[in-house]
Amino acid sequence: MKTKFALKIILALAACALAPEVLHAEHMNGAAAPAAPADGLFKTLADAVRENPFRLYATLVFLASIVHCFFYGEFLYLSKRIKIADGEVKNFRGVVRSFLKFLSEVEIIFALWLVPLLAGYIYFFGWNSLTEYLDNMAYRQGRFAEPVFVLVIMSISASRPIIDLATTIIEKIAALLGGSVMAWWACILVFGSLLG
Repeated sequence: MKTKFALKIILALAACALAPEVLHAEHMNGAAAPAAPADGLFKTLADAVRENPFRLYATLVFLASIVHCFFYGEFLYLSKRIKIADGEVKNFRGVVRSFLKFLSEVEIIFALWLVPLLAGYIYFFGWNSLTEYLDNMAYRQGRFAEPVFVLVIMSISASRPIIDLATTIIEKIAALLGGSVMAWWACILVFGSLLG
């Protein structure tokens, strides 16, 4: 476990070190990578942070979300280690286990880190600035339609009744096909993906 932990730290640090080169807009468009500023990279970054401190805050939130991505498996491992009895879901151990399981959901990581990012935006620029930014950014142009649709569909499909319904359908079809291991795998691969 310690080796996996160390490997994840190294990968996270490597990703952070490579991020300026990989994410630079001109470099991604096929143009040559820009030359380093004459004053040096760190002086340029320090000047940018002095000009707008929110840049540092947003970078730290983004870094935290990337590190969280590398450690989602650790949260899942910890959640599975907490043993609870059937009737004890609402006690403290059950809440901690559910919270750790929630933190291990890859789909939720960036949405989760969006909350402190938006809170920081409100702190630095105010509520009115945030609502104006969001309104002018994409909503009026209709670019939020697809992400909101995906968010709603994924939230609904991850709910317990939908999962139970999909499980029941797969069980019934597998039983109709004989209930063998091959029938189960075929049903899981075919109907599981169709049911989402």
